[in-house]
Amino acid sequence: MTSKNKGGKDMKRLIIVLSIILFLPSIALAGKGGGNTQPTAPWPMFGNNPQHTGQSSYAGPSAGTVKWDVNTGMQGNGSNSVVIGQDKIVYVAGHIYNTVTLVEDDFLAAYNPDGTLKWQSLLYNNTAHSYDSTSAISSTGTIYVTTYSSASLTRYLHAVSPSGEILWQTFLGGTPLPVSTITVGKDGTIYVPGTELTAVNPDGTIKWMYYCNYCSSIAMSPEGNAIYTVMSESYNGNLSLVALNSNGGTLWNLPLGESGYGIRYHNPIAVADNGTIYVHSIWDNIVYLSAVTPSGTEKWRFATDGLYYRSTLVPSVSKNGNIYFLIGDVGLTNTAKIYKLDSRGRLKWTYTINDNCQNNGPAIDANENIYVGSDDGTVYSFTSGGALRWSVIPPNANYFWGNSPALGSDGRLYIKSTSYLYSIGQ
Repeated sequence: MTSKNKGGKDMKRLIIVLSIILFLPSIALAGKGGGNTQPTAPWPMFGNNPQHTGQSSYAGPSAGTVKWDVNTGMQGNGSNSVVIGQDKIVYVAGHIYNTVTLVEDDFLAAYNPDGTLKWQSLLYNNTAHSYDSTSAISSTGTIYVTTYSSASLTRYLHAVSPSGEILWQTFLGGTPLPVSTITVGKDGTIYVPGTELTAVNPDGTIKWMYYCNYCSSIAMSPEGNAIYTVMSESYNGNLSLVALNSNGGTLWNLPLGESGYGIRYHNPIAVADNGTIYVHSIWDNIVYLSAVTPSGTEKWRFATDGLYYRSTLVPSVSKNGNIYFLIGDVGLTNTAKIYKLDSRGRLKWTYTINDNCQNNGPAIDANENIYVGSDDGTVYSFTSGGALRWSVIPPNANYFWGNSPALGSDGRLYIKSTSYLYSIGQ
């Protein structure tokens, strides 16, 4: 009897121990997922992620078929590319000239996957000349976008719900520069560049500000604990790559050479999965792509054919570590080149486009096919080996200056021209 009871107790203990062992991994996984607020939308911000790699986990279109085009009625200045939410809704910001007040009103619009308008929300009105940034989407679906008036030199950050409701807006002060892109970190912090880099909490309160006179759009380390921006101490001052910690403290500062056209307020940084930082630099009037270690040491520097006073370079990095970028105004001609480098800085191929390309970052699909838009309104797709897959000029497309493509989970490419939005794919 005693032996039988003892055997039963031992069996109960064994069941309890096995249950704990089996349950522990699920606790660990739940904790890991609960602490990571990384957006899960197919293309939630410029470059698809806080590292701005431009790498998608989805295959892109195999043919340049325009599925639909829609006139948004909104003009766009500079870098205000489209983003795509988890529900395949496409978001784009822009401004509309108000014929009654004779000023420009800023809007954020949401489009369904079939191109029909879901909603359009007024962000800000009575601005003499507007610039609207590329939006960014949080893991909760909140859309963030900035507006900027070149007349009053004021910036606002707006938070909009997935249904188009304005949740809040935060005044970010005056600045002589528009904002090109904003970034949402893994912890939900929103980063807005300008004459200072501003970190904003998800409720709209300012977390910290880093004063830099002129800061580019940021990119983040793979772990999300380091923030990188290009800083210029004056409008024509020399450039530096600055690394900050999550509290806005300086980790290191690396000189990038002379001042160059546009890179203070565009997107000159991408960070590979191994932590290597790729950034536009200028030395002796030559435009380079520099590779920098996470500790701030330059690994290598690749010279391009771009003009230092005109060309901007927006790198993208594939999951295999290859770097793709466009450089415009090649050799005093209205042409551009697409470059592919390996992770050691060795040139793999170039492709010349017979029109200019400025401030455009390539999109990379799951098969490492490349997608870019040019200033004449042409969209191109290339294989990873440099062969042209297809090209198309969508209806009413004039240029894609500063408007990089986005890849959806439906195998389509989305891109905005001055006022038209396009869906390209099967």
